[in-house]
Amino acid sequence: MIKVRTLQTGDLIHSIHVSGHADYADHGQDLVCAAVSSIMYGTANALDEMDHFQSSTVQIDDNELVVEMNIYDEKVQTILKTCYYQLATVKKSNKNYIQIRRNQTKKMEV
Repeated sequence: MIKVRTLQTGDLIHSIHVSGHADYADHGQDLVCAAVSSIMYGTANALDEMDHFQSSTVQIDDNELVVEMNIYDEKVQTILKTCYYQLATVKKSNKNYIQIRRNQTKKMEV
């Protein structure tokens, strides 16, 4: 199962953490994994194009992708919220393969 976790203060997204495999189909045939990977790599590329990686952390491993932001401007939040909504859309038709958890924090981390 793919596990998505966000860390948020209200609607402000601090990080998105994605790990696991959908196991929807064989390796190379798994459309759920392909969709999630595409969303996450597109998000990372968009943030990179905006030069926001210098004050952020992006960790990419074989089974995990983490985006942690230290910039909270409107453009960054739009990208992160778009990522979240895209992942939620994939989950709607693939409930058995994706879990999304939104973790709230009271403290603003800047």
